[in-house]
Amino acid sequence: MDKIEKVIEMHRDIEDSLSSTVKISHHEVDRLVVNELISKRNFAYDRNKNDDCIFHFDTIIKYYLTEDEFKKYVIDREQVG
Repeated sequence: MDKIEKVIEMHRDIEDSLSSTVKISHHEVDRLVVNELISKRNFAYDRNKNDDCIFHFDTIIKYYLTEDEFKKYVIDREQVG
């Protein structure tokens, strides 16, 4: 094993020793995903990106939210709780 391979192996060992497993509920995962999608959508909207980009974000976000929730969290920009 050469020096570079030893360094890579040592790096992986350190990463493995520092990692931890976290269990979160499916609802919490959905909330995190929706918040991230909304954040990316609104960033694109604020930067006047093309309408196709925003349309695709809206389509995906609407999979998770009702029309009322979409207005509240996406258009009115309230934080998803």
